[in-house]
Amino acid sequence: MKPVKPLGIFGQIHSQRSIAAMRDELAARVGGIPEADRRQVSEYLRSGSVVIALMEHTTDVIDGKFSSAGGSGIFTDGEYYWRGDTALYVEHYGIELPSEFMDYGSGIHWTSPKLTQDEILDIDDYLVSELRRKR
Repeated sequence: MKPVKPLGIFGQIHSQRSIAAMRDELAARVGGIPEADRRQVSEYLRSGSVVIALMEHTTDVIDGKFSSAGGSGIFTDGEYYWRGDTALYVEHYGIELPSEFMDYGSGIHWTSPKLTQDEILDIDDYLVSELRRKR
């Protein structure tokens, strides 16, 4: 099993209803990523590997600007994991992400590593074990 770190508020495996309950927490992070950096960060997030495919249709809980098929699915870059709709929150609102992640992404020039199927399965095993442990 390969441990991966949760990407802040987006590193949670939650339904749309749970994210909606965090609306105020998300809104407090609006503008945390400067507009000039949002595109490269959101593209990086989109280029991650799908590790848990969930087909729940999610909608923007801040101001209703977007929706996402599979938005509650989980992506990874092998170091972090995040919800599928994270890229949209970064793109539309510049939602602040942990500085550790921002430093990491900048350090690799926002180029997502390509994971093998075995690496993705190891991460999946880790995330499933974490979900079971929390229950």
